Amino acid sequence: MERVILSNRFVNELRSLPEEVLSLRKAMDERHFGGYTTLNIIQLSHLQNDVCRHQLQQNLGSLIPVMYEEMKNALSQQLAQCDTQNWQTANVYRTVLGSVAQVTSRAFVGLPLCRDPKWLETAIGYTGDVFAVSQDLRDKHWLARPFIYIFLQSRKRLQARVQAGRSMLIPLLKARAEQLPEKPQSDLLQWMTESARGADKAPYRLSDKILFLCLASIHTSSSTAVHILYDLCQYAEDCVPVLREEITRIIAENGLTLASINKMKKLDSFLKESQRINHPGTLAFNRKVVKPITLSNGVGLAPGSFISMPSAEIARDPANYTNPEEFNPWRFEQKRNASQSEANKHQFVSTSVESLPFGMGKFACPGRFFAAGMIKILLIILITQYEFQFPGEQKKRPINSYLDERIAPSTTQAMKFRRVSQ
Repeated sequence: MERVILSNRFVNELRSLPEEVLSLRKAMDERHFGGYTTLNIIQLSHLQNDVCRHQLQQNLGSLIPVMYEEMKNALSQQLAQCDTQNWQTANVYRTVLGSVAQVTSRAFVGLPLCRDPKWLETAIGYTGDVFAVSQDLRDKHWLARPFIYIFLQSRKRLQARVQAGRSMLIPLLKARAEQLPEKPQSDLLQWMTESARGADKAPYRLSDKILFLCLASIHTSSSTAVHILYDLCQYAEDCVPVLREEITRIIAENGLTLASINKMKKLDSFLKESQRINHPGTLAFNRKVVKPITLSNGVGLAPGSFISMPSAEIARDPANYTNPEEFNPWRFEQKRNASQSEANKHQFVSTSVESLPFGMGKFACPGRFFAAGMIKILLIILITQYEFQFPGEQKKRPINSYLDERIAPSTTQAMKFRRVSQ
């Protein structure tokens, strides 16, 4: 669709504008035909954002051991055929996607549903079906869309996913509501139930919002983790021993906690450098202009227009990064160590005018702290408990695929895994 591409020098004057002027939710809803794809659920309230920004983030410390336990369980199933003697060749994307879906579900809906194959298939498949409907309608005339929509196979699949999600979540939601506050659970389902007001209390609406959060988290986190794993495999000789030393030393000193994970500066730096080189898309800071905006240079943005910023190119701009085409795993650790004032900047979850994959401002991704913790736990387990390598003579990571504005890691690449003797 037609968009106005803005320089990132305008981020700071746009980042705090209210939704009545510049809207992320309206942009997502309209760009992906929310009335047809169910994404209009995000327009009904801020509940899903508020719970991620507050309860999910505040409880991340207590979730870390739970996520670690669930990730070990998921990987032991995904890599069940390998041991200390035998290598297992596995599709990387499917392995990571299945593990991330299970761990995300543990934090979102708890046990035992997080290990239910039907739920995992629904949580993973919902995203693909939403974007399939959007893609099927995109090039159709707006007058024809309601009629074409009726006959889409993607519509039938999507509606079946939503119904499957409701059939599993609504009984849980009702049970949770009846138990309040006697048996509070520590998961997103519980926090949504406790925080819902008015129409948001309807179980079907809560169910649909949880499915949306699965869409927002599972595939994006999986793709980011796959990119990182490909980079780690390519640079394994130089980086894996360094990361393994940092991880084992910090865990030995402090145990596996959120605080100890946050001390792993080299691991954090590796994640951010991989994300810098392998952006989730060519564009970020996607918004719809609701009311007229005049930029500081006098240019006017008309209501109804859509804006974006070229985040992938910003991340490769020599004005922002020295030798931007070079993969420097410790780039951001060096920036943080440069001075006391920089120590808490340049983290994987940090946003800035030079780093926009998580957005910026009041609607920066509220789940990025959870996603970062989960990805780090995945890597901590793989680095300390497994060996991994590309098959055969392959030394370099596979190239990324580009579709419209999306940048995706290979979904066909295999890797070999073997357990490390403990």
